[in-house]
Amino acid sequence: MNWPPRDKIGFSLPGGFSVTGKTLYSQLNFLPRGAKIQYYFKAVDINGGRTYQFSSDALAREVEDLPTLPSSAIKALDILQFDVLPGVYAPGPAGTQLFGRTNTPILNVDAAYTAWNYQVDPVSQALRALGVRADRYRLLQGTEQGGNIGGHEFAGDRPGRLANYFPNMDEYPIRDSLATWYRIVIGSTHKRGSFSAFEETDSKLLKQWWESPTGTDGGDRCILLTGSDAFNALNAAPLGVPHPNENALAISTFGIALVADQWNGTGTVRNPVIKDLFADPAAGPGLGVGTYTYPLDGDCPGPDRFDALTKTGGTDSQNSATYPTFASVTNVAAVCNMTERDALTDHDRNKSLGYGFSIQQIRTNGMNLVDVRAQILYKFLTSCRGARSGADTASCWPCPADANKYSNWATSPGFGAGTYGPLYLIQDATRVTTAIDPTPPPAFINALLQNRPNPFNPETVIPFSVATPGKVSVRVFDVRGRLVRTLVDGWRPAGVHVARWNGETDSGGKSASGVYFYMITYPDGQLSSKKMTILR
Repeated sequence: MNWPPRDKIGFSLPGGFSVTGKTLYSQLNFLPRGAKIQYYFKAVDINGGRTYQFSSDALAREVEDLPTLPSSAIKALDILQFDVLPGVYAPGPAGTQLFGRTNTPILNVDAAYTAWNYQVDPVSQALRALGVRADRYRLLQGTEQGGNIGGHEFAGDRPGRLANYFPNMDEYPIRDSLATWYRIVIGSTHKRGSFSAFEETDSKLLKQWWESPTGTDGGDRCILLTGSDAFNALNAAPLGVPHPNENALAISTFGIALVADQWNGTGTVRNPVIKDLFADPAAGPGLGVGTYTYPLDGDCPGPDRFDALTKTGGTDSQNSATYPTFASVTNVAAVCNMTERDALTDHDRNKSLGYGFSIQQIRTNGMNLVDVRAQILYKFLTSCRGARSGADTASCWPCPADANKYSNWATSPGFGAGTYGPLYLIQDATRVTTAIDPTPPPAFINALLQNRPNPFNPETVIPFSVATPGKVSVRVFDVRGRLVRTLVDGWRPAGVHVARWNGETDSGGKSASGVYFYMITYPDGQLSSKKMTILR
């Protein structure tokens, strides 16, 4: 990347802005650490009506404290924000873990950005409930274009496919930077399809980051990954292309040797109840007793069968959550792994925790179970222990934790810091909420119903509903995938609607007898399709 941009050489920063007193692009080597770039869209129609968001875009809700729009008293409905990492924060308040601190050792690698449930990042939402500070790096979902945290493809990896994105670890020492800045990485995905959210360069970078030494008793290095198809994609080789680094991340880092693309329950079991031994409040210093359970929503896009995991051999990896026993088989939903990677006989460890489902699928009857998500993150974060003084005598995974996750971690008892090492300094107790979901469930759901009558001649009705207002398209295709007719292409309010088709094509002709497919694109980008038949 060129800096300053070629079209900005000699130009001033826009709007009279300055960065650390500098007003010209050429005066900046690059935007400084902690810089935040916020932007919004404003549209005005011919009648003077205004909107500050586009209904065709997923609401980001990225900014915790939405600002007032420039030169206005209007509170921003939505702001898109880009941060130069690592972030710089206001010093934490007295009496909390973050007193006087301006940074965080946590990186949230958000690979579910374009598929958030109700457009809220479930990881950020749960972290905010806990009062935990974390940087966030958003990923594009599984594009195989090398634009993610690991940079573009390695030389010779994809001949003719080298993407002009960010440098990879062979070209720039990003691993050393990440190893210095962050001790904890949280990866959340909500992928649908065969591509991995973590591609070859991402996987190699994260594996080597995880294995980087922290020094004698310098603290644990921990990674969490959740996502339906996340581990299936890492263990598989899509399109017949070898993915050794993705395979190595799953096996060596997460201790997951094999993955099935679905647990053994039938498609009628849409809401399996997970028994989570790791997140169990009774867990620590070993796994829990199996009384902590929660449901998953397997109806979206439905039926979602998640991933069933098989751990590697040895004592490092343990089955840490299970699906319901079905047909006398109990599939594994999560694996925890703890090992020594810095070749020192000290107390800190390298720790990983992987789930075969997305953290945002922890919900039921349309309600996000934010408290459950917070519990998983709480056990993960409080089991990742900081730099030791040498007084501790053992390592644990999971570790003891105070029963009240919304307490002040700086003063709460029960963490066993003297035996297992101190917590990382990550929580501002003054910002703790009680995990109340600020986003109520929608009154409607995204649904596409069967047309009626079917078969039809001369006309049919296609009922559908949308959960949130926004742009909707309903299109008809023939069996060869060619577009025949666009029935709906515009904004619709939340609720129940119908589209009608009389067999006419976009060009004005009449469609012949046969089978056709109709597809809807909802405001949040999800798709549904069904087939219908014309009988002339």
